[in-house]
Amino acid sequence: MVKILAPISVGDLADRITILELKVLAFPERADVAEELATLEGIAATTWSASLYTRREFQELRETNKELWSALVHQEKVINDDCHHCLDNATRKVIVLNKQRSRLKQQLNVFYDSEFKEAKTYT
Repeated sequence: MVKILAPISVGDLADRITILELKVLAFPERADVAEELATLEGIAATTWSASLYTRREFQELRETNKELWSALVHQEKVINDDCHHCLDNATRKVIVLNKQRSRLKQQLNVFYDSEFKEAKTYT
């Protein structure tokens, strides 16, 4: 098994943790998802203690990713229904949530003085 250790930003780590939290709930039978989450939580815990999880930005990132997950599911349904007007609205929602997600990740990067920072064109 290949194990990749790559430096990432604080925001990206927080983002990945919140996405894995959603996946654990959605796919409880997937032990690999729970294992990845536990590994990343361990890294976060040894690096920032509990402070990352109590940050307002982390909590908002968790909620934003939850909304984004739902928006993406809705967008896929709209695509399958072939409703072009509905697709425009669904796509706008995904874009807005991705902008919010990027902003929150950047705020975490700034607060923790992350060595690596995300660069998005829509931030």
